[in-house]
Amino acid sequence: EIQQGAQDEVVIDLDDDVITLGEVADKNLWDQFKDIVESVPAPIKINPLPTNVANFQKNKSNVDETRNQKNYLTECKCLFLRTRTPSKNVIQYIIQSIWPEYVVNSTGANTLIQKSLNNFNSWRNTFNTKLTALVSEMVEQLELTEMPTNSALVKFVDNSVIKRLLEFWMSQLHSSFDQHESSYKALKIFTRKAVIIHLEHYFNGNDKHRYITDVLDKVKKDDMNFITKNIRVPSLCETDIADSVEI
Repeated sequence: EIQQGAQDEVVIDLDDDVITLGEVADKNLWDQFKDIVESVPAPIKINPLPTNVANFQKNKSNVDETRNQKNYLTECKCLFLRTRTPSKNVIQYIIQSIWPEYVVNSTGANTLIQKSLNNFNSWRNTFNTKLTALVSEMVEQLELTEMPTNSALVKFVDNSVIKRLLEFWMSQLHSSFDQHESSYKALKIFTRKAVIIHLEHYFNGNDKHRYITDVLDKVKKDDMNFITKNIRVPSLCETDIADSVEI
């Protein structure tokens, strides 16, 4: 118990034992001392994370995920130039490379794999639709009544035509692709062979009922994929996963 004694001293009573602290030069010292002893420390207030910081972290997470999805689509488009029928394992490798937390055989992972395979189906249809239109254009312009000679084919399906046919996928290649002449040569061979498949179907009666077996199945056959299997496909996003994955 702390008591104020005479005006010039402070007395502390501890279980009837009295201790005198001595004379106090300033009569206001007791009031100051009393405030220190009796005051209760104010609680420390922990402020929540500032809204702008919290929003920044949330936005950063959203930006990262958007970038990952964009990079994934880019890599898949680059992969299409190497193979039109990728295996599930190849798709899985690309997913794991972009999302390390990916859980094999999880519902989300399997959904993404299936969506990716559906994209490849759609892209093959897009490619074949372009080839069908090209063949009609070629037959009309060259007034073809039978299969063209190889020189006529090469002249018509030149670099500009090939890049137009493959623009959707080649637009995702890094500019360093230009250094890989053998890779571009393989793409030209693949594209011209695909044109030949469409031309053969056209001159064999253009039977719609045989389009799947005469065209679609042949364009995606292993021997067609083999032509481009080992080409270089550096990606625009510079992750280069489709370029390095083993097919």
